[in-house]
Amino acid sequence: MIHRDFCNPEFTKEYSVLRMQFHFLLSRYTCKDGRVSLSMKEMAEKLSCSLQSIYKFVRKGLREGSLAMHNDRLYLLRRVDDYKRGYVKHFPFLESEDFRKMSLHAQRFVLYTLWSGVHTGRPLKRALSALYHSTKQYEGTLNIYTKKELLAVLDEAAAFLRLEITTVRGIEKVTVHGLRNEYAHQPALENVGEQEWLDHELVKLDCEDLVQKAAREDLLKMKSEYINKFAEVGRDMFVQALQKLANSYSLLHMELTEEGAIGKYFRGILEEMEGLYLPFLKKQLVGAKNALTTTQFLPVKQNTVEASKADRWVSWFRERVEQLQQAIGWITNKKPTLLPSTGQALPAIDEFPFYNWLEADEE
Repeated sequence: MIHRDFCNPEFTKEYSVLRMQFHFLLSRYTCKDGRVSLSMKEMAEKLSCSLQSIYKFVRKGLREGSLAMHNDRLYLLRRVDDYKRGYVKHFPFLESEDFRKMSLHAQRFVLYTLWSGVHTGRPLKRALSALYHSTKQYEGTLNIYTKKELLAVLDEAAAFLRLEITTVRGIEKVTVHGLRNEYAHQPALENVGEQEWLDHELVKLDCEDLVQKAAREDLLKMKSEYINKFAEVGRDMFVQALQKLANSYSLLHMELTEEGAIGKYFRGILEEMEGLYLPFLKKQLVGAKNALTTTQFLPVKQNTVEASKADRWVSWFRERVEQLQQAIGWITNKKPTLLPSTGQALPAIDEFPFYNWLEADEE
């Protein structure tokens, strides 16, 4: 799925054609915790562009807050709390040569219609004057300056959209009824970020030939589970468990050939890893509680920048305490810790489902 912000005309005003394709690529190669599974070089190769262009897009994303770097790893930050409203279906035609050859403004208009949800049966109707800079006081959606340019853009976009121009009480309007039939029913491009990441790890560990597709799916399910339970620590556990699996006698001597055998064996390694991490998590919890207490009582003036920063730190430390309590609860009781105030289990940590919010009501 593609985050709606990357189709929002307010954002795409500053984008080049290549940068839009860069965001489509990120959308397909992002792990559930937001980590981009491709290297800079791999992104350049897939987009057939220079490495310099990739670095430029990354720097812009860092400034805008859509990307982050952590331990030399790139993360996609365009996430939302309500996943049903956060993503647009990743149609294959968006990465097609025909789409790429269109003018920038025509591409932006197509993305605008997807951002509005036209492919789910929600027509988009706009006055032509709202789509271009028709007056000095009014900035149009497409950042173009004449009606003639706009009509040319709509003519291009008609290759992908079912649209018509009408006049209502002297006002010219365009109505987009949806995508053309040959595109409307295209299945969404699958996100392969997790698979790509795991493939990289197995190649680095020289065991890519020993872990087949079905076993890799089992491993990825456990990775998702452990990140939900333990956040960053869960990923560390998984990576270390993967290293133990790669060096295990059972794997190297082909003793795990039965269906599901690798998954069961790996589960045992992860559970052993939990016990090793428990003292570390308890130590982190003590530190987080102390930091929360200290931050809550910092002497700051009301209605100041410092007060706002202090509130954010308090919120962050409180969330960290809750995460660590949950992680310790999972290990010690094999169930999540209950919050004393509500009696409810803590929510899963860092979930990042690629939910197609626009397709939920179809069929």
